Amino acid sequence: MKKSFTPLIILTTAATYLLIFVGGLVRVSGAGLGCPDWPKCFGRWIPPTNVSELPDDIAPESFNLVLAWIEYVNRLVGVVIGLLILLTYIVAVACFRRHRGILVATTLTLLLIGIQGWLGGRVVASELAPWMVSVHMGLAVLIVSLLIYAAQKSWYVQHRIELASDTGALRRLLGVLWLLTAAQIVVGTGQRGTLEVLRGTLPLASDPELFNALGLIKYIHFVLAASIVTVSAMLVRGVSRLQVRRSVRLGIYAVLILVASQVLVGLAMGQFGLVPILQLLHLWIGTIFVGLVMSLYFAVRVRLVDGGPAPGTVVRVAMPTATLMFCLLLTALLVIRQAEASRGQLPAYRNIPTFEFVSQHDSPFGTDQFTGRISVVDFFFTRCGSQCPRMTLEMRKLYEQYDGSDKVQFVSISVDASFDTPEVLADYAEKYKVSGDRWTFLHGPQSDVDSLCESGFALSADNPLNHSPKFILVDQQGTIRGYYDIDIPTDMKRLREHIVILAQRGR
Repeated sequence: MKKSFTPLIILTTAATYLLIFVGGLVRVSGAGLGCPDWPKCFGRWIPPTNVSELPDDIAPESFNLVLAWIEYVNRLVGVVIGLLILLTYIVAVACFRRHRGILVATTLTLLLIGIQGWLGGRVVASELAPWMVSVHMGLAVLIVSLLIYAAQKSWYVQHRIELASDTGALRRLLGVLWLLTAAQIVVGTGQRGTLEVLRGTLPLASDPELFNALGLIKYIHFVLAASIVTVSAMLVRGVSRLQVRRSVRLGIYAVLILVASQVLVGLAMGQFGLVPILQLLHLWIGTIFVGLVMSLYFAVRVRLVDGGPAPGTVVRVAMPTATLMFCLLLTALLVIRQAEASRGQLPAYRNIPTFEFVSQHDSPFGTDQFTGRISVVDFFFTRCGSQCPRMTLEMRKLYEQYDGSDKVQFVSISVDASFDTPEVLADYAEKYKVSGDRWTFLHGPQSDVDSLCESGFALSADNPLNHSPKFILVDQQGTIRGYYDIDIPTDMKRLREHIVILAQRGR
């Protein structure tokens, strides 16, 4: 049974890497909240396949079939990994009870995978808070490192080995390199999360503008990267002076190749922006790198007395591994494209009709002013004491969020023509500190307003008290592209995402 343990834990390690890869794919494809609840997905153990299967309390507009199933597959892979780690632990207890290192490593792995499952639910509940995602990624690195240690240890106890005494300097460099790389992965994950937060704050900013807005974390990331390059170069120089196994020497050269690959991917992101497939490749190379360093840390001082693996084993393992990685990369590219296409499928409801009202500045404003700009529209009245103040506050958040951009405008149309004159609307705008022409308040004849609300925007306008609590998104060509209820947080999140999509199409 001992002989079966090493293949089992190698399989478990490879599957854990697959989970890390799938988790990275979920993140860069924007599917992290594809299932908004945990552990179920839209209240079901198996995600819906169409909107008719959604629970009654979930708006159909919040459901994205592609993103839901990407996240669901990630959760399924996690369950399989959990079962594999449990099986690995059981076999370790049965076969390696006297080998403390293996038993401790597999026990810690089992505990950490349980914590990781619980933390996954907290990550979803926090709506992908950067620090929680970073901790989630850090635990994944620790789990895979423990599995690699246990796999090597189990192989060594079944073979005759000797420990070299002249590799202390190399092991110290490898230990430092592992710590630097693990920290870099955690910091890099946090940096990406911070960029997403900034994109929410500055949704129309370019990638270079977002990167420039990063604070201390980008300098920490750079210092860690420079340190990794330096220590890797020292490692290659050090191994050239020692007699080590060919597989170890090749592994250390592979470290340098992976470092060079990371630098090239980083330069590509600097040139082409935060392209999802490049972000994913950056993460994958980093996690492979940290596993390789961990493996070398224990392998570098081992001399195999019984000859070890047959010649050419490294090549025979490397070729199918490279082929598998290439296939995973192609699959990831297809999944990312499908996810982007699913998010970009905004419905086109109708074109807004021709109209012309008067703004709070007592100037004409109508259909022509919608051309060339993304518009967020609502219907309200100043005397409203229920939902209107909340609508205005939500609109103000958007108004502040897009401050400095002339690509997005906000239009609030009064449904109380008898009271909301341009002068009243001007006072109302001043109350909410609105200036310039990015947020316009409109007054028009009551019959025309009712017709525009009911027939033009397909909202209720029987009387001022029945106006809709929804925002309407209108594209640069005057076509209505979405309706968003201010009382549903996911609707407000979708509105912001859809504004970005329309802005990117207009570039």
